[in-house]
Formats: sequence, structure tokens, C-alpha cells
Amino acid sequence: MRSGDGRPLPGSTRGPCIGHVSPEAAEGGPMALVRDGDVIEYDIPNRRLDLVVPSDELARRRASWQPRKRN
Repeated sequence: MRSGDGRPLPGSTRGPCIGHVSPEAAEGGPMALVRDGDVIEYDIPNRRLDLVVPSDELARRRASWQPRKRN
């Protein structure tokens, strides 16, 4: 499942860094469904960030997902 685009964050780090996943998570994308212990694979050359969780488990999580209330 595609869940990130791997855009660089110029000037903010040295070496690999994952960023810009919060907008997707706020909208209920795969990053909103991450739980402690989940495996997340990243492929920097191909600009991929993947949540490695079976699709049936993601469907269960998505069914109970609620967006955070904004202040």
C-alpha cells in the first residue's frame, strides 16, 4: 500500500528522513492506521513508504478510525 512520496526535507537532516505523512494521516490514509509494532518499509531511491499490514487488518482499523477533533 502506497503511503508516502519520499520527498526530501532540504536543510533539516543529514541522511535519510521521513516527513510529510501527517496530512495523509489526518485524512484517514494508511499512516492514520499505524499501530505500535507495525512494520513500515521505506525505499528511498523509489520514493516509497509502505505500511506492511494485511489488507483485512487495515480494513478493520479503517472501519473504527475517527479523525481527530481540531481545536
